[in-house]
Amino acid sequence: MDRYQFEDCLSDYIENNLSSSKRKEFEEYLKAHSSGEELVDSVRGLMDSMKSMSEIKASPDFMGKLQQRIEAEKNRLSLQSSEKRTYLGFAPFHLGMMVVVLVGLIFVGMELLPTNGIKIPTAQPNIELSFPQDLPVPVPPDIKKDEMVTLDQDSSAIKDQDTKAPFDLDKRGATFVKDQK
Repeated sequence: MDRYQFEDCLSDYIENNLSSSKRKEFEEYLKAHSSGEELVDSVRGLMDSMKSMSEIKASPDFMGKLQQRIEAEKNRLSLQSSEKRTYLGFAPFHLGMMVVVLVGLIFVGMELLPTNGIKIPTAQPNIELSFPQDLPVPVPPDIKKDEMVTLDQDSSAIKDQDTKAPFDLDKRGATFVKDQK
């Protein structure tokens, strides 16, 4: 028996309504768990105090007034819900904000998509470079397709301005030792 089954059988145990097998299982759980005894005593005391309470008498028209109040509350709630209109489950303000964000995302997405411009095939399969039509042609006209490019004819039309002197080991005081075998 677990804790949930124990709590379910608690009131039946106190009122002596359990079968003998269930009662035995219940009492084994009580022996194994000391907190169960405390719970049984607490519920037993609560049930005894409820039996000793005096009866409360209500006015004869109590049920009629209660029914009227329930109906009035239902009507009030239905009027409130019809005043708060929603579209697809959203309040008009929130729906409007979502539409503005959606239109903005679509507009930005369209700006990021490539347009029909100049397409240049690359050495890798299935990869093409694409440039908008208003940019100058990226390949200089004096270089033909599949032609070797020398340093004087830089195909990217960008020269490396940040050239550094070669690293000279002799100036750094490096010593070379020949392998001896």
